[in-house]
Amino acid sequence: MKIGFIVSLILIVSIAFSQTSLSGIVNTYYGVSNVNNASATLTVNSTAGLASGDFLLLIQMKGANIDLSASVDYGNINAYNGAGNYELVEICDIDGNDLILKGRLLNSYDATGSVQLISFPDFNAITIDGKIMAQNWNGTTGGVVFMRAQTYITFNDSIDVSSQGFRGGAYQVSPFDCSFLFTIDAYEYESSSGLGAMKGEGISQYTLNDGGRGALANGGGGGNDHNSGGGGGANVASGGMGGINDEPSTFNCRGDFPGEGGKALVTGTNRIFLGGGGGSGHCNSTFNNKAGNGGGLVILMANEIIGNGHRIVANGEDGLRGFGDGGSGGGAGGSVVLYADNYSSTLNIEANGGNGGNGNGSYLDDMGNVFNSASFRCFGPGGGGGGGLVWFKGGSTPSGINIANTGGISGVVSNTQETSCAGSPLGAAPGNGGGVQFNAAVLSSNKLNKVCEYNPQLDIGNDTIICYAQNLLLTAQLSGIYEWSTGETTQSILVTNGGEYWVKVEINGWLICDTIIISNNGLNVDLGPDQNICGEQVVTLDAGPGAISYLWSTSEITQSIEVVQGGTYSIETDDGNCINADEIVIIECVENLFIPNTITPNSDGENDFWIIEGLEKYPGNSVIIMNRNGSEVFKKTDYDNSWNGESLPSTTYYYVVELNDGISFFKGTITIIRQQ
Repeated sequence: MKIGFIVSLILIVSIAFSQTSLSGIVNTYYGVSNVNNASATLTVNSTAGLASGDFLLLIQMKGANIDLSASVDYGNINAYNGAGNYELVEICDIDGNDLILKGRLLNSYDATGSVQLISFPDFNAITIDGKIMAQNWNGTTGGVVFMRAQTYITFNDSIDVSSQGFRGGAYQVSPFDCSFLFTIDAYEYESSSGLGAMKGEGISQYTLNDGGRGALANGGGGGNDHNSGGGGGANVASGGMGGINDEPSTFNCRGDFPGEGGKALVTGTNRIFLGGGGGSGHCNSTFNNKAGNGGGLVILMANEIIGNGHRIVANGEDGLRGFGDGGSGGGAGGSVVLYADNYSSTLNIEANGGNGGNGNGSYLDDMGNVFNSASFRCFGPGGGGGGGLVWFKGGSTPSGINIANTGGISGVVSNTQETSCAGSPLGAAPGNGGGVQFNAAVLSSNKLNKVCEYNPQLDIGNDTIICYAQNLLLTAQLSGIYEWSTGETTQSILVTNGGEYWVKVEINGWLICDTIIISNNGLNVDLGPDQNICGEQVVTLDAGPGAISYLWSTSEITQSIEVVQGGTYSIETDDGNCINADEIVIIECVENLFIPNTITPNSDGENDFWIIEGLEKYPGNSVIIMNRNGSEVFKKTDYDNSWNGESLPSTTYYYVVELNDGISFFKGTITIIRQQ
């Protein structure tokens, strides 16, 4: 998504010194929906503000695969799949929403992993005269400040991306009424179930089971029911585990399975990450205990950086305390990459992890008054976020650079009169300290895409349609070395399925590409799902516009027809390219089906059996009877009116009668009455 300059990007260009004064949000962010390295092309959702010759930062934020086993390995990273990869790219040309790059990408990228492009104007020198920040990370774009100057960057104010990284687990009120008889120990739950609070965001995508104590890669795990603390987020250092809810009473609910700390990430030679979000503490009250966001990412490129005693801040956010609930985990510190040869004066860099929230025994009413209704309770505190990463171009920390990237401290039990746990973390742990690395390499494409300089005509055809059971021959008319998207290396290929096909032809070092999109059908004919028709109802069937001709099974030739009785109806259309067909079954409604709501199985020959009149017309029917607890007491396919309540107590039961049409079903009650 293009987020335009919030330009207090104040472009005050000094003629004498050719320097630009900046503040506010200085970058523009573009979501990338497709990466085609063969044709050196990126597809973005907007090209507004972009032009040939622009340099941009390409970075993949997510996409890792993690271990989802029900074990301590849950959340371990099995494969990064491009997460954390980044490099500089230069635009050669713009074709619609496609950016043709001047060079091949050196890293691999998966567009399903939240890949974004970040633009920044090309300045000779930059002066920071007001606080600079990123767009908040929104799950797709943002979270990053990228600045590039030909000569120097001078600090007269700070860069602050604190809390702008991966998001902490959201506050959710548990609908689940716990029981001390149950053990809630799984590593993942759907957070809306209330069994596990929401996990913090990390480099792996959320699944449906977005809650529970297991870490989401570097995102902290959510505390499990009941009222255990959330885990801290991670970056290159792991987050701290949340604390247990150590319930003093025998018959109240414990929370022995707090959120795990986020898993530490490995940067390798060229990966960089946002700080992971903390996991939320388990909550069944109405007071916000959201977990802390991770810190964002700062990348600065210049010949010289002049700090003037100012700061670059990428701290994780503190997790909120729980008011009668589990405290939440702190976010991890973010990352700072300084790609410069020289440094002048002092520059202070912070990438600290956020602190875990306390397990607070008090709560607030609507008027803001504090009550200590849980004065003898020991709610689980949150874990601290891990420290972030600082990465320099050179082989050592430059003189005048001060670094603070410690892990956040854990929360403790607060506002309780239970002396056994007051002030205790109850197992909640601080985040581990972050790291400092050297010899950073901000990569740039290693080979010019010759199509930018010389463009012989390669044309494998216009986008077209392929009909069922047909094929299409694609030919690259130029002579050279061929590589197709299918893996074939011949001059021509035969395709039978729709999709996007590209060919790359290399001619004496020149690289030329072309792409064609083939659709299986030009017109999608869909009459919709099978449906009922009742009484004197009229059902309209519509084959949709766009066809040249229509032919229904009723011999009608219009786009739509009206039907008044059940049966199977079919349509055949001709759109000028393909013949398309579909059919639909119209089912007549159930009539004269009488389901009694009472039986008196007294062996007097009257109303002893539950007789459903008319059900015999529907072979394959299904009958289920349940008690008030939802347990099945009777089930039968092809019900034959033989149920008499057997030895069941006299009370009211619940039935579901389902016919064999896959659509019709009936629900109600059946009461057994026996004479005493």
